[in-house]
Amino acid sequence: MFGIVIIEKKEYISCLGYVLIGGDWKKIEDMTKEKQPRTIKQLIKDFEKSAGDFEKFNKTMDLREQTLFKGWISQLRKEIPAFAYHAQHSN
Repeated sequence: MFGIVIIEKKEYISCLGYVLIGGDWKKIEDMTKEKQPRTIKQLIKDFEKSAGDFEKFNKTMDLREQTLFKGWISQLRKEIPAFAYHAQHSN
C-alpha cells in the first residue's frame, strides 16, 4: 500500500499513485511531468482566482514565475494614475 518513490533525486512517501509533499497528496504523474512555466497572463489569471490566498498562490510559482510576477506588480505601481493618490496617504 505505502511505498517510497524517487522523483528527481528526492524520496517521497507514496500510496495508490499519489505522493506526500509537505502535508499534501499529489498525483505521481503530475510530479513526473516537466513543468511548463506559466506566462504572465496565466499568472495574473491564477492570482485573481486565488482570491486573497496569496501564500498558497506564491508557493505554486517557481523562481522564473516569481520574477515575472514581481515585475508585473512593479509595473502596476509605476502606472497608478496621479489622481489615485490622496494627500493624507502620502509620506
